[in-house]
Amino acid sequence: MEKNSAGLPKVIHYCWFGRGEKSPLIQRCIQSWREKMPGWEIREWNEDNFDVNACPYSAQAYAAKKYAFVSDYARFWILYHEGGVCLCTDVEIYKSYEPLLEKTPAVMGFELENTINPGSIMSALPKDPLIGEVLREYESREFLVDGKPDTTTIVTTATRMLKRHGFTGGNRLQQVGNFTLYPGEYFSPFEHETQMFRRTENTYSVHHYTATWSPWYRKLRFRCIGLAARILGRERYLRLKHKLKP
Repeated sequence: MEKNSAGLPKVIHYCWFGRGEKSPLIQRCIQSWREKMPGWEIREWNEDNFDVNACPYSAQAYAAKKYAFVSDYARFWILYHEGGVCLCTDVEIYKSYEPLLEKTPAVMGFELENTINPGSIMSALPKDPLIGEVLREYESREFLVDGKPDTTTIVTTATRMLKRHGFTGGNRLQQVGNFTLYPGEYFSPFEHETQMFRRTENTYSVHHYTATWSPWYRKLRFRCIGLAARILGRERYLRLKHKLKP
């Protein structure tokens, strides 16, 4: 397998469990990987090449048709054993990651002020110890707790792990273990308060946050917020929102 100058396997992994049809947005995102990362292999992981029954957490999530949570476990297994880059299928690349990945092979980025989202990007060499730590945590858990799904997100799980190793938050560039953690503008220039993108010259990609695992009423709420912010304008919407806060 071809590697970059930092020894990182030149492969972009993504998970697609459930055998559903890919939406036009997802197809556009994957096409952006091909265009902006030429020479990199793009590898889909699904039921045919990944053991969804590898651990109780994954098996239970798959049986419950909660495929996003199967993917949460799978991406740590994949990176630990294979190395490379893992992306969510709703990540759209605007410029090549190669300059960053040649500096350091292990990368993640902020989602909010004090949280990291491995779905926006996660890269590592095989056998990375922090990836292995999260992998073992998933393999010690069950998805069904007292018969109910444990919907703890990959954001919570990864951020909790990084805190054990000195992560301080603050949406600022920092090093934790082998990982370089980049501010949100790099991979997740998304303002959750307004549901709007705020790209900068440092933006390499955007995460569209389709959140297929999320209940319909949560998605509807976010759509309404985004619509209101676009109609009123960002500044006016934020002034009105803060004025109406109890």
